[in-house]
Amino acid sequence: MNRLSSLAGLLLAILVASVGVSKAGTAASSSAPVVGEVHRDADVGDILKIIEEHLKRFTVSVHNLAEMRDGLAREIFTDDERARLGDIFAITNSFRKSLGPAFFVGPLVSKMRLPEDADTVRQTFYYTAQNAYFAADSNVKDVNRYMTDIRNAAVLTEVTKVRDSMTAIRDILQAVPKYGKDASH
Repeated sequence: MNRLSSLAGLLLAILVASVGVSKAGTAASSSAPVVGEVHRDADVGDILKIIEEHLKRFTVSVHNLAEMRDGLAREIFTDDERARLGDIFAITNSFRKSLGPAFFVGPLVSKMRLPEDADTVRQTFYYTAQNAYFAADSNVKDVNRYMTDIRNAAVLTEVTKVRDSMTAIRDILQAVPKYGKDASH
């Protein structure tokens, strides 16, 4: 029982830490395609692997943007574009951080020996995924707003790739079973 209470304390700390993330945004209103509902029996590890694949593309595009901003072609940016890129980099950092709790909790599901522990951790993953969804939705909206100030075609292409990766991840998070809705096995 002591082991279970230690686990409960850890999960409570994670939930408290992620509450600020849940207040970051609202429900989606994007016209981006919605990923089909993730099956109730979907393995949390599989969900995280799908998100990781999108994160790889996201990271490459963010890196490309940084290279454009700091490289030889930096003189082709207007001051407004440079400011918008700074805003977009801040958003990408926020986006990445919002995924942290889900990526911390998710892998713990497979390590639980007792079904009750696995269900508790799985429910915590669903909760952190919901919080990450709200933050991601807000981040996608912010990137869309800042994209309108970018005129450089190459930069706009990379920002679009960043936004599309964020949208795909947001849609995956939206499809994860919701915390409290018979989401356990």
